[in-house]
Amino acid sequence: NTLTVKTGTRVIWTNKTGSDISVNSAEHPTHRLYRELNLGHVPNGSNVSTVFDKAGTYTYHDHYNPSRTGTVVVE
Repeated sequence: NTLTVKTGTRVIWTNKTGSDISVNSAEHPTHRLYRELNLGHVPNGSNVSTVFDKAGTYTYHDHYNPSRTGTVVVE
């Protein structure tokens, strides 16, 4: 999944997977590409968010299931 937003936008992740997830920046398992995106553990039915203050392309994944990935493009 890819989401394109403007600088300063708050992005919210809502966990509807039926199990716990962990939202973390790429790359797995070090999570060093954009530390502000290391949002961590999200129980099913909960949400987390962050504001993207810098333009760029940011990739993320579910640390518990690294095949679940996404990208946020900030313009």
